[in-house]
Amino acid sequence: MIRSNPSGKETSTDLQQKASKIGTKLAETLYFAANEPILACFRIQEHINRTVPSLLIKKAFSFSFEMFQ
Repeated sequence: MIRSNPSGKETSTDLQQKASKIGTKLAETLYFAANEPILACFRIQEHINRTVPSLLIKKAFSFSFEMFQ
C-alpha cells in the first residue's frame, strides 16, 4: 500500500522500507543464484574449457623443447 502525505508524495520512511525490501530480495536472489549446484558445475566447466587448451600447448612446447636438447 502506498502511503502519501497531504502533498501526494511518499514519505521517507516508506521509501526506506521499500528500498530495504528490494535490497533484501535482491540479495536473497543473488545468494541462491550464486550457490546453485548447476551453476557451480557450469563455472568449473567454463574454467576448464578456458585453461586446459593453453596448458596443453605449454606442455607440448616444453616436451618438444626437451627432445631437442
